[in-house]
Amino acid sequence: MATGAVGAWAGRDLSLACRQGGNWLFVEPRDGLRILDRSTGQEQVLFGSWRKASLPTEPLGGSTVDGEARLAINELITALQALGLLPSA
Repeated sequence: MATGAVGAWAGRDLSLACRQGGNWLFVEPRDGLRILDRSTGQEQVLFGSWRKASLPTEPLGGSTVDGEARLAINELITALQALGLLPSA
């Protein structure tokens, strides 16, 4: 998933490398491919470049603040973080 590959991976920048039967197999990713980044426990998706979900910001401002809506949004964010779909704050 990184650039500047060397050695057995030279020329395979941005490819996914898999080890099978003592050989390296390379998969060219396509838009829409989802992977799990084990180092962060977070899913990434490819759309031109690898992207991961960003933490939504709590709604602020406006003439009326709906406490129940904010609570529901915060609970949803917490649930998505627990699933590893959003980064922890």
